[in-house]
Amino acid sequence: MMAMATSVTSARWRTIPVRKPCELEIDDFAYSQGKINIRHPNGLVERVVVAGPTQVAVGISPLGAANDSDGDGLDDVVTQMTLLNLMGNSSLDR
Repeated sequence: MMAMATSVTSARWRTIPVRKPCELEIDDFAYSQGKINIRHPNGLVERVVVAGPTQVAVGISPLGAANDSDGDGLDDVVTQMTLLNLMGNSSLDR
């Protein structure tokens, strides 16, 4: 399984009510990728690709169901990124 993350200029976060009881499903991604832009003092922008493993804990009901608290047709679940170990190289590496 592969997860891809791209540069995000803005994100929308909101609080979702959690119904108890809640069990944790652990999702492991052996290879996740991200992009980081580094602005150097001279104004040059360098894009660095970083990659590595990620782990996410997902809160679901004991029956494996999720809520749709806002009626948008998408499952709403509580998540927590428990591991993010992305590495890459830039021109700043010495």
